[in-house]
Amino acid sequence: MPIALARIDDRLIHGQVIVGWVRNYSINLIIIVDDEISKDKVQLSVLRITTPPGAQLYALSVKGFVERYNQGLFDKYNVMLIFKDTVALRGISDLGVKLPLEMINIGGMRWKEGRVQLNQSVSVSKQELEDLLYLNSLGYKLEYRQVLTYEPVDLVPILNKKKGEF
Repeated sequence: MPIALARIDDRLIHGQVIVGWVRNYSINLIIIVDDEISKDKVQLSVLRITTPPGAQLYALSVKGFVERYNQGLFDKYNVMLIFKDTVALRGISDLGVKLPLEMINIGGMRWKEGRVQLNQSVSVSKQELEDLLYLNSLGYKLEYRQVLTYEPVDLVPILNKKKGEF
């Protein structure tokens, strides 16, 4: 299976990702899917410094990812996809890609104006809430778990309760 894990985390690559998820899934290719980051050579070079040995890091636009995915270019890797928010993840789904995963991991979406807090580490805007519920309707389980050793929390019931707060 080319895609081992898909994670939404606005911090992108950091110690928890490297120590837990990458090692556990034997990730050798990390792809950040984001239109802005794919164009930002400075940010990408900083992110590459934090990439663990033995793994490669790329940042691709939504369309760039979909094109390469459809060509089967990731098939020989254990791939971790990282999204800074729901926009790109929803975007690849809207372009017809159904990731071969049962679960999408949500690690961190910090609070900012216009968001409601789901728990200590995850806050969503109305659009993000709708995006997540849409992804769930496609068959993905939505799991909150910052660190691999934490117990997973199903976000869907929490998202459904928060719908009325917008």
